[in-house]
Amino acid sequence: MKKLIILNQKIIEWEKKGEIKQNYFNPNKKFKVITILSFVTEGKPSNHVLKKLCGTSKYDYFTVKNKLLTNNFFRYLLPLSFYKAIVNKELKSLNLLKPDIIRCIGDGYVGYISSLISKYYKSKLIISIHTFISFKIFLIYLTFKEKVIYFADYRFRNKSHNASSKIIIPYSKIRDNINTINQHKILLAYNCVENVKVEKKQSTRFTNKSNKLVFVGRLIKGKSIIKIVKAIINLKNVSLTIYGDGPERKKIEKLIKFYNVKKKIKLIGFHDNLKILKELNKFDAFIAYHKFYEFPKTLIEAINSRLPIILNKDPSENLEEFKKLKIIWTDGTVNSYKKKIINLTNHKYNINLMVKNNYNQVQRFFRNNQNNYD
Repeated sequence: MKKLIILNQKIIEWEKKGEIKQNYFNPNKKFKVITILSFVTEGKPSNHVLKKLCGTSKYDYFTVKNKLLTNNFFRYLLPLSFYKAIVNKELKSLNLLKPDIIRCIGDGYVGYISSLISKYYKSKLIISIHTFISFKIFLIYLTFKEKVIYFADYRFRNKSHNASSKIIIPYSKIRDNINTINQHKILLAYNCVENVKVEKKQSTRFTNKSNKLVFVGRLIKGKSIIKIVKAIINLKNVSLTIYGDGPERKKIEKLIKFYNVKKKIKLIGFHDNLKILKELNKFDAFIAYHKFYEFPKTLIEAINSRLPIILNKDPSENLEEFKKLKIIWTDGTVNSYKKKIINLTNHKYNINLMVKNNYNQVQRFFRNNQNNYD
């Protein structure tokens, strides 16, 4: 069987982050030939990376050449009636192998173009959606550029959903962004993590000498850990290591400098994900602040490493994925984080019971949801 992958993301960025997963494009290894069609015109990934992603010796990589399809100005403003002829002409030029299945990473514009490609080849279309946007998230946490793209993508979104035969989502809340008529198409498949490479902590003991907290993730509005930094500044024997980069980094650096806590709070910045997986078990707890309705890969990796989790309850506490997890919930305030950290270091929680429960629950998620992608 032959599969066509369509995406509008830079695979070389995945590689830089250490997030190239074995057989990611071919999880069940049933496809003998994988073709990748990218809307990103620069930065072709190496053959080594492509082979790892595709899980087969037969693969090929193409980029869309027509600027009417790749240029942000043109592709979002053209009337819908124009796209079919442009896409058909481009496909004739590329001369791709006819796929049995088309898998599109993303919906909106790239999903709509994928629906035209699936009609051209008369192939089944599967799309995956990776983000949930509420009115509050749109209004408060998206950048101006992200707001513009969201609006530009909006007219394509339902059309891509309607044309698909299956919609894959990595966490349950995304269902709320999909119309009722397409709910039956949804497959919940959690973020793939390199479980075998996670170094597992054998047991957790908090002491009076040193308690090491860790955060991994993008430093963006809505995930900023400024409140966490403020919470531990005056806590003795508590340190924080931050793996991540983003627009909030400068604010955190200024805070660390202002309070002169460079030794206590280490901002590592960007770090290879595979190296992080080997280092997580050196810490005592994972701490984060999330205002998005997601179940992120970084949290799954921390749970797999047997770390207890400290997190703000709004909005995560009521989400499907968290209902059976034992999380140390905070109110999202500086004082609440501070109180929970003190309780943790004073042995107020049965940590080993927590981490065992969370690990078992996460493994159950994967057993129930990681099969039958295509």
